This record gives sequence, C-alpha cells and structure tokens, in this order.
Amino acid sequence: MSMVLVNALTLMALLLPRAMMAGAPPSSPLARSLESVHFPDTTRLDPAVQQQLAESQAALRSLLEKPATPERELSEAYGSLGKLYHAYQLMEAAGGCYRNAQMLAPQDFRWIYYLGRLYQSEGRLADSAASFQKALAIRPNDEAAQTGLAEVYMAQDRLDDAEPLYAQVLAEDPTSAAAMAGLGKCESSRHNFRKAVEYFEAALMAQPDAGVHYPLAMAYRGLGDRQRALDHLSKGEGRWPSGPDPLMDELGTMTTGKGYFFLRGDQALRQGDLARAVEEYQKMVAADPSDPAAQAELGGVLARHEDFQAAKEHFYYALRLAPGNATALYNLGILCTQTGSGHEAIRYYEAALRSDPGLKEAHFQLANELMRTERFEEAIPHYQTVVKLGPRNGFARLMLAVVLARLRRYQEAQTILEESHIALPDDRDISAALARLLAASPESTLRNGQRALQLIEPIFKSQQTVDIEQVEVLAMAFAEIGSFEKAIEIQQLMISEADLEGRPELVQSLGETLTLYRQRKACRRPWGDDDPILKPVPGSLGPLNENRNPAGMVQETQR
Repeated sequence: MSMVLVNALTLMALLLPRAMMAGAPPSSPLARSLESVHFPDTTRLDPAVQQQLAESQAALRSLLEKPATPERELSEAYGSLGKLYHAYQLMEAAGGCYRNAQMLAPQDFRWIYYLGRLYQSEGRLADSAASFQKALAIRPNDEAAQTGLAEVYMAQDRLDDAEPLYAQVLAEDPTSAAAMAGLGKCESSRHNFRKAVEYFEAALMAQPDAGVHYPLAMAYRGLGDRQRALDHLSKGEGRWPSGPDPLMDELGTMTTGKGYFFLRGDQALRQGDLARAVEEYQKMVAADPSDPAAQAELGGVLARHEDFQAAKEHFYYALRLAPGNATALYNLGILCTQTGSGHEAIRYYEAALRSDPGLKEAHFQLANELMRTERFEEAIPHYQTVVKLGPRNGFARLMLAVVLARLRRYQEAQTILEESHIALPDDRDISAALARLLAASPESTLRNGQRALQLIEPIFKSQQTVDIEQVEVLAMAFAEIGSFEKAIEIQQLMISEADLEGRPELVQSLGETLTLYRQRKACRRPWGDDDPILKPVPGSLGPLNENRNPAGMVQETQR
C-alpha cells in the first residue's frame, strides 16, 4: 500500500505543470504579500529525491488549501520545503520558500540565516549581508552568522567591518580557524605581514587542511622570506577554513541517496576532516558507480588527501564513463603537475582543451607547464587566452609579459605591462615588472629611468616590507638615471640579506650586477635566463569540479 502511495506522489510531481505555484490561498489575508513559489522541474533528479520532494510539496499544498492554517505551521512547511530545495541546490525555489517562511515568522532565526547563506552562494552580497545582519539582531553571538557576515564583508572589500566580527568569533572560540584566517587576510591587506603569518600559521595548526597556503605564501613573500613562500605555494590550495555551522550541516541530514553521502563528505571537508570525507565520498560512489560526477568528486578529495594513485584511478574511471570529459582530463593534468610529471601534465591539459577550448584553468596551467619546460613560444597563446577570458588575472598578464621579454620581444612586453597597469593599477607585481623593463630594457628607446622610479617608489611607501625582487628594481632604476652610488648601496644591502638567508645562488647573481654598477654601467637584463619567475609555481593546484552539485542529484554524463 505504501509503495503505491509513493509512486503516486512521484507521478503527481512529474505531471504537475511547471507553472504550478505554491502561495497563500486566495482567501488568506497574506495572499497579497506571500511569494508565489514555482515548483521546479525534478524529472532529472534521482527517483528517491523526486519522491521526497513530492511528499514535502504535497504537505505544503495541503496546508495552503486550509484557510485556517496557523501562520507558524505554514511558516514551518515553507521552511522545510525550502531546506530540501536548498540541499538539492534548487536555489530559486529555496529562496522563495525561505522568504515566505520569514514573512510568516519574522523572528525565526533559521529562515533569515538560510537566506543569508543562499544569497552568499549566489554572489548576491548586499542581500546576503542584510540577511546576516537581521539574523544577528535576533542572535547577536551566533558564531555561524558572525562568520558568514564577515565572509561577505571580505568579499565586498569591507575589511574594517569584517575584522571586528572575526575578532569577536576568536574571542569566543579561540580554536576558530575561520576567524584566524580572516584576521590574517585583514592584516595582510594592510601589509602587516608578520601578524598575518601568525594568524595563517595558527589557522593551519587548528585546521591542518585549511586552504590558506597561498595567502600565507604572499605574507612570507612580503616579509622577504622567499623560500617559505615557495614552500607554501607548492602545497596548492584546499578549502578556505570554516567554523561550526549546525544549520547548514542539518541540510545534509535531509538528503537521500547519493546526495546524503555527498553532503556528509562536503561537511567533513569544511571541517578539515579529509579521512572522513574520503569515506563519505566512497559511499557515494558505491551507491552508483556509473555516475562520472561521483567518480570525479572522489578523485578530487583523494588528490587533496595526497593519495594520487587512487585519485588517478577514479579520474580514469570517470573518463571511461564520459570519454573526453574536459574536467576529468584537467584534473589528471593537475595530478601530474603536483607529482612533477610535467610532460604528462601537458598532454592532459591539451586533451582537456581539445574537448573544451574555453576551459580557462587548463590554458593557465598549460602555459605555466610550458614555461617550466622552456617551451616559451607555445606558452604565449595560452596566457593570451587566460587574459582574454579573465581580464583581472594579474599573474597571467605578468607571465605573458615575462615570456615575451624572455624571447627578446621587449616592445610587446612593455605594451602588455602598460595595458595591465591601466587595467590593474593597484597590482604591485605588474607595477614592479613595468618599472623593471623601463629601467633595464636592452632597447634604449624603451628605457625611462625616471618613470621606473615613479612606479617603484610608491610600492616602498605603501608596504612595511618589500621582497628582494622589488628592491632589485629600485637599484636598476637608480643605475639607469646615473645614481650609481645609491644603486651600489642598495645592491650591497640585498647581497647582505641574501647571504644571511643562506642563498648563495642569489648572492652570486646580485654580485654580478653589483660589478656593473661599480663600473658605472646600468643593468641591461630585466630578467635573467635563470630567473625563478621563468619556472612559475601556480598558487592553486586544486582539482576542478565544474557545475558542482551533490553528486547524483542532477545527472551529467559529459560536460
């Protein structure tokens, strides 16, 4: 009997017109204010999920047909259906349900908080901030809401608003990796690199899988500790740390089928528990081994767990299920890059681009790999594509100029840097690179020592510490305008620092340039052939999971 009822409910959901809406009944005084919520198309979802949604939709519809239904009960029905939609990434319908639930129960923290998280995931930052602010008006010390609002403020570049929220979270929870990482970002943005390092390192102690290696590397770079910067850059990126979030965790307990294991695994990742995440994703794959998305998700978490061989096997399996899948090919390339198999990585990136020529990440990593293998000409079109697809990617712009200069195409390199300086005037690396080229270009028509000084000096004024490459540019610029005594003084200071750090190769390189300055000759080599920038270490080497939904919720056979 129950099986017949289940099938009937599922069939009812499938046969309902897509325009069917859930709103207040015409006789209700709320009819003019409640939103009409469209029931989304669920035909591509798992049968078990269709059944679950159909039952919840039917429950709401039943209450709407009763004019005397109490507002609190109706709010709960809207909110419960909204949570299901949210869990299965049906965001538009979830938002409508939450807004109605909030309207019916304005002081219920849950619906306001869920709206904040939903808007945040959709990039609606102003709406998200407004929702979190309302939530905190109800629960002023709720850690998840405080962290959520701080994250939104950070995304809006409102650091002065985010910092006190992170500080309050840390005062209440001294183990919060999310608060430590957020405060690290705030300090780094103010160039307080030593304090930033302390916060980022503390976040790693609290959550070893915290994805703070890139900003930590940049902070070490700001302190002039290039080796530690490179060490952290080589570790790639994980998930940005997060704090306890019981309401979002609750969504994972509502799902059924593969989605249940996906969301439990996703929760484990957010908590930095890689071992448990692997277990949950393995259960997800066991539930349906024929789902390429599930295979790819498991491969991604295994790669983060540094079980590279097992990760490869799951990416290979995903390719057998969906031949030519660009995401799986890209992820295999990433694994090869991580394990130092550069030539094999290139083959995978190229295969990914044959399947999807617009996959920006593959162009970027392929260009970096080509640079590391000294295939400079081949790297150029890929950096150009990255810049075209992502105009604000300063690193791609910088590398495009560097490779052109390496090939002695100085005019083209300068044009790229001039355009990039206009597009990204606050990018210090681009400003320093342009100053370097203006100070040391072998082509006299391109040199302009005074402008090089104008570009490099503000960097020193805006930062408490600078890296040695920027100091080197300052010496180059002084030499170009004939101020050799200043250039010599600066160069000697750099050599002393490099010697203290135990970097003999850098001492030798700087010493060769010092000899030129003592001979009253300016430098005519913006980047040496052995400059580390020609072997770029990408800041992020995480697997790519495009259109990431709970695996098995929406079936995708090929990208």
